[in-house]
Amino acid sequence: AVPLGPESLPGRLRHGIRSASVDDEDGNPQPAGPGKDSGASEEEEKAVVNKTWNIAIVGPGWVAGAYAETFRKRDDVRIGHVVGRTVDGASAFAAEHGLDCPCSDSIQTALKNPAIDIVGVFTPHHLHAQAVLAAAKAGKHIIIEKPVCLTLPDLKAMRAAVRDAGVKTIIGFVLRWNPLL
Repeated sequence: AVPLGPESLPGRLRHGIRSASVDDEDGNPQPAGPGKDSGASEEEEKAVVNKTWNIAIVGPGWVAGAYAETFRKRDDVRIGHVVGRTVDGASAFAAEHGLDCPCSDSIQTALKNPAIDIVGVFTPHHLHAQAVLAAAKAGKHIIIEKPVCLTLPDLKAMRAAVRDAGVKTIIGFVLRWNPLL
């Protein structure tokens, strides 16, 4: 198992009750780190820490492959669905990464599964907003590979959907520490 650290992607989701940001009265993001009252009970926090997270991968390309390999190394994460443009493409991705999970060509199929906790959005950039809006509406937490979206109206709609649903999001930069960047 990969050790849980403050920089790990599932770790941030796992401890999201305390490490996510919140907005002040004017809509400005404020850290909700240690010492800040999240409103969660001790039992709720323990349930989050001890949970196995089921993730749906949406957009099974090479970036999703990097996430899949990391997720597979963790004891607290399980890939529970792969959504591609085609079922064959999703199935090929699942086989390539040794996954035993349902595969489909519809995000709605994955979102209907109550066992899915998190949706990883690894689609082409212009499809991010559509996937995030659907995932938030379904009450799923969301990992979004950068860029978040391509337009300010999409970003505002995504932010509103996430807030309304009360779900957590995180933006991923799989190449953030690449020495060539």
